[in-house]
Amino acid sequence: MNRSTTPIAGYGLAGISGLALILIMFLFAWYAPKGVTGINGFDAFDGLDDWVGIILVFTAFAGMALALVGPASLRVDLPVALSALTTGLGALSTLLLIIYLFATPSISLGGVESVDTSLKVGEVFGLIAAVGVAAGGWMAMQEEGTSVGAQADRLRSRPGAGAGPPPPPASGGPPPSGGPPPSTGP
Repeated sequence: MNRSTTPIAGYGLAGISGLALILIMFLFAWYAPKGVTGINGFDAFDGLDDWVGIILVFTAFAGMALALVGPASLRVDLPVALSALTTGLGALSTLLLIIYLFATPSISLGGVESVDTSLKVGEVFGLIAAVGVAAGGWMAMQEEGTSVGAQADRLRSRPGAGAGPPPPPASGGPPPSGGPPPSTGP
């Protein structure tokens, strides 16, 4: 497959959005305390729960990896397509950020019990970047000619994916000991 003639819009969108997401997580304030002056705000790592931050980082790296791997330039032996993983992580991150958009977290400021927070521009930019990663992964899946259902079937049909041991060989095969077959004549 010639990379110069392959459509790569989805891969590029996922990569740029992943890079933007990781930069937005570091550079922009996502939340700020209500009624407290002198504090600019909290970035994604301070304002969100740890597990949400980890999911966002994985999403950003999946988007960037999808752009680096490209349509077929490198073969990565994954149980499902990288574009499907990127789409799933992007959709999960988008869902989590929509939840946080409407239910802003409260943050502990040391000695103070907890402080209600207000939304800052980083949350909105992060949501846009997460949507970009999900959309780029989806476009890459369409460019590859795959779907979420096909990837689920691929994962289920893998050898060793929850299936039991293989069935015994049919009769008439070699003996189980692996020794030579019995002689049949003089």
